[in-house]
This record gives sequence, C-alpha cells and structure tokens, in this order.
Amino acid sequence: MLAVLEKASQQGFNLVQLSVQIHLVQFYQSLGFSAVGQTHWEVGIEHQTMHRFLQSSHLRE
Repeated sequence: MLAVLEKASQQGFNLVQLSVQIHLVQFYQSLGFSAVGQTHWEVGIEHQTMHRFLQSSHLRE
C-alpha cells in the first residue's frame, strides 16, 4: 500500500479516497487514513469512506 501511495504522490495526486470494510478501518488509520462521514452499506457489507492527503513527491511516515 505504501508503494501505491508513493506512486500516486509522484504522479501529482494529493488525496487518496477509499471505501473500506468497517473491520479494516483501524488498519487504514495505521497507514495515515482518516474516516470521513457516516458509514454506508455496499453489497450488504458496512463500509467507511477514508481519506489520506499526500505530500508532494515523497511520502514520510
């Protein structure tokens, strides 16, 4: 996942948005994502929208 975030940053993206299954929220928070808004349901599974803002060029942990 960090390689994907690095590539997105190198290509000029400044925001990554995901819709993750609710049981994975803590995992994505550990990667720097923040929950946004209310949970929602996709194909019968509860999900949470998450965002992570990227630094220009290179990611730092």
